[in-house]
Order: sequence, then C-alpha cells, then structure tokens
Amino acid sequence: MLSGIYRGTITSWNAPALAALNPGVALPDLPIVAVHRSDGAGNNFVVTSYLTKADPPTGDHHRGGHHRGVAHPGRRGGAVGDSGVLALCKAQAGCVAFVGISYQTRRSKTA
Repeated sequence: MLSGIYRGTITSWNAPALAALNPGVALPDLPIVAVHRSDGAGNNFVVTSYLTKADPPTGDHHRGGHHRGVAHPGRRGGAVGDSGVLALCKAQAGCVAFVGISYQTRRSKTA
C-alpha cells in the first residue's frame, strides 16, 4: 500500500485498497498528501529500497532513491531534513511522510 501511495496509484484515504485493509472503519474522503525528504538522507535509502522491493513490477519508479531527487511520482511535496518534513506534513491535511527513528526518538524525549 505504501508503494502505491508514493507511486500515486492510491490517492485518497478511502481508496478501495485501504478500505479493504480496514473493514468497518469509516475512512475519510481526503486526498493523500505524500511528503518526502528532498535532501540526500539515509531515510531515502531505507524507504525507497523497501518500496522498490515491495513493488517490483513498477520498474524504476523509485529510481535514484539513494540520494536526493527521488522519483516518487505520487509525491506531493518535499522538505529538507526531518524537521522540515514534519512541518510540511503538519500544514497539510491527509499527509503521510517518513522521518528517521533517531529524530522521532529525540522528539519523544523532549515532548
């Protein structure tokens, strides 16, 4: 599912593919805003490596994922650094994004 979101084939939170995974849950009719990290980061390597393995028939839609300029056709925005990704995501309803676990761990300790 995540690959479909970042590829742009799953575009709303109530899409049939997501609804099938969440029986009995009223999912919002809201566009998915897929945010990514636009600078070179280990996060890009890990996530795009997973997406490529999880969705091999799509060929090179996540090509170049090991550095900046990741080719996620379904993306809606990019930001520099984990803090930039979170700020961009907070500003957009329906957002989904990825940040590094070390960043999240640091945030949890200060919250």
